[in-house]
Amino acid sequence: MIDLQLDHVSYKEELPALSDLKLHIGKGEILTILGKSGCGKSTLLKIIAGLHTKYDGTMSLGEQATIGYIPQNKCLLPWKSVYQNVTLLK
Repeated sequence: MIDLQLDHVSYKEELPALSDLKLHIGKGEILTILGKSGCGKSTLLKIIAGLHTKYDGTMSLGEQATIGYIPQNKCLLPWKSVYQNVTLLK
């Protein structure tokens, strides 16, 4: 389970990346995040993965929540399957 409430996230003070966002993902739920380029999708995922920690708000993960994150840049190991690449990040 993931509970997230973001009041404000920005990279530059005058340019908010995300604001006023509430998100609850229950156990076993599958979620798709869609949006235009620059709308904050990657920022949201980085916050959930614990890679972006400068934000105003709260986040809690359930005891057994497992987060896998593969960045957009080319960092996959080509000799491994997608599953093997994701499980390396644990």
